[in-house]
Amino acid sequence: MPEKEQAENIELETKTPPLLQVSRDITSYRLRTTTNGSYKYREQQGQLLLYLEEQLNCEEPHCLTKGIHYESLFFTALANRYEPNNHFNNPKIAVSTGQEDQRGIDFIIFTKSNKFPVDVTVDPGGYPRKMTNKNSLSLLLPEIDPDTRKRYLGYFEQHLLDTDLEDFLQKVFFLNVAILNNCHPNYTLFVKNGKKKKAGKPTSNRPFDEELFGFSNYGGKHRITISKSVYQDTMNLLSIIKNPNF
Repeated sequence: MPEKEQAENIELETKTPPLLQVSRDITSYRLRTTTNGSYKYREQQGQLLLYLEEQLNCEEPHCLTKGIHYESLFFTALANRYEPNNHFNNPKIAVSTGQEDQRGIDFIIFTKSNKFPVDVTVDPGGYPRKMTNKNSLSLLLPEIDPDTRKRYLGYFEQHLLDTDLEDFLQKVFFLNVAILNNCHPNYTLFVKNGKKKKAGKPTSNRPFDEELFGFSNYGGKHRITISKSVYQDTMNLLSIIKNPNF
């Protein structure tokens, strides 16, 4: 089966399965589509697949702390918007192949006129480094649901409602816009406008809303410098994530 067709099948099959199964499907797909890669990557993905299959065979899945689970939540939330016969009016998301994953790409989001290679993470300390990857746009995912003060991974125990998925995407939007506009206490972001011009600091009058995210800060201070094009592309990506009717 061609890789493109395989990716589309994953998109259509993951509207209803539990997120744990989605994690397994994503990992299996990446392992199958690794045509050239390091032995270490293949070994890591193979071990992760065994781990996920063991969890699926348990009566009560446990230790849901891996980044792949948050990737699955993000994927499922966006895929839930996808209408098979009307995908040009909704963001369409495809899982990265094993080759793309090794380049720092988790997903590719398509609209009628653009496509965005995306890398997502819940690691606040590793996020600044990911922002320098030229192969993808990076997003920081929130771990805590501010409404319940519980980790989003707790939702693996139930089927997510559309409203839950949309709420998660809105939190992704607000968190990343806060970072890009220097409203987050742990990040200072600079935007370079050309090689010779001095980097500027985007600003916003909107203060950082502790209640919105369910925590005051991550701990630690980070300085991030990105190009103007990366800044604008990330803002465009966030506008798509914010708007369910894009």
